Amino acid sequence: MFKQYDRRGFGYLARAIYDDNDTMPRSFHHTFIQFQLWPLYILMSVLLTFPYNLQGQSPPMQQQVQQRSLKDNRGKELQELLGKARRTINTNPSEALEDIKTALKLSYELEDVYSEAQCYALLGDVYAGLANYRKAIKQYEKAVRLFERQGKQQEEREVRTKMATSYKANGDYKESLVCYQELLDVAKEAKDTVAILELNNQIGENYEE
Repeated sequence: MFKQYDRRGFGYLARAIYDDNDTMPRSFHHTFIQFQLWPLYILMSVLLTFPYNLQGQSPPMQQQVQQRSLKDNRGKELQELLGKARRTINTNPSEALEDIKTALKLSYELEDVYSEAQCYALLGDVYAGLANYRKAIKQYEKAVRLFERQGKQQEEREVRTKMATSYKANGDYKESLVCYQELLDVAKEAKDTVAILELNNQIGENYEE
């Protein structure tokens, strides 16, 4: 069989990955073994795997490690931006705003929904600090939806409280009352007596105004 394929030229060697009736595929290395082309087989194996053997890893493993390392670094950068924004939100809101927007883009790329919700909550804090309550409320609403979707009840309650405060500061007492009432219902269900007392006070102040 070797002489038969040899007469047709080396290019025809590719046909040897099939048996004589061309119905049963064989592995590439099996072909080389059958034709006793060990030197060529060894040379090709070394050339094809040399870059990965040099790294001491298989190609898929190397790619996975690189991707994981890149994701970890970007995740660390995201958290650093959020931490910096929290520290500068009152002293330098414009800088905090830029850091939060950068962090928000990273959260999209990393598909980090929790950090995305944190970004919206912080954006709300920045706008509330600048007395731009309408913008603050829009950001708080986005944060609430994401926290609710993830079952982050504590974070959700905190942002809802800020949203109610922003409604009140903007003169939207009816909307503020709705937020406080929703929070009160949750507090009653959780039997949180401290929260119930505070929320009842807030609701009473809304009625007075």
